[in-house]
Amino acid sequence: MNTNNDLWLCLHFPLLPVEVFSRSPNDDPTIKPIVVLSRQRVAYLNKAAQDIGIKADTSMNTAYTISEDIVCFERNEEKEFATLAQLAQWAYQFTPNVTIKAPHSLLLDINGCLKLFRGLDNFKTVIASKLASLGFSATMGINRTPLAALCSAAVGLADNTGEVSISLANIPVQHLHIEQAAKDSLHQMGIGSTKQLLALPFDGLNRRFGVFFTDYLRRLIG
Repeated sequence: MNTNNDLWLCLHFPLLPVEVFSRSPNDDPTIKPIVVLSRQRVAYLNKAAQDIGIKADTSMNTAYTISEDIVCFERNEEKEFATLAQLAQWAYQFTPNVTIKAPHSLLLDINGCLKLFRGLDNFKTVIASKLASLGFSATMGINRTPLAALCSAAVGLADNTGEVSISLANIPVQHLHIEQAAKDSLHQMGIGSTKQLLALPFDGLNRRFGVFFTDYLRRLIG
């Protein structure tokens, strides 16, 4: 159980692989469909590409049959990390405690800065507005631990300033940052939700999955 007053904001940039090449508002009617390729298939795409029917994992041959106006780039993970590092430097204007969580997220300790911004809702509005002015889109997650905030942003949970385990109860274990082998084993055990997982004895989980697994769960819930 988390008993401290920590509060963390996760900024998750799901379109960072696209935005390192082109940053425009989603409602800009002049923006072209843009896709980012990995292994010759569409891995990321902007809203304009989605709107004309292109989907992730589409081949470029198929994409070009939909539209010849598509702009494509090969994914550049070095450029993504460099941009994320620049965004971390930008985030220091809000808090001195900023952590990069590769590949596409930042974690901000915000407990000490909310009074300055007159509360959480106003703070989030300021963040969203400033990011939009830079051409970046982000989903936000608010929770009491860094790992819980990361999960909250990834699945779109409501802001949580209370008990972490309750806020995460309905998250499928597939969204937790654990190894795929552990996810598969939990599925075979009939464990589908974080609530079910956290109800299991940690001693037994430690024996089955190892100390790093249970350490992650402890840091997740605080």
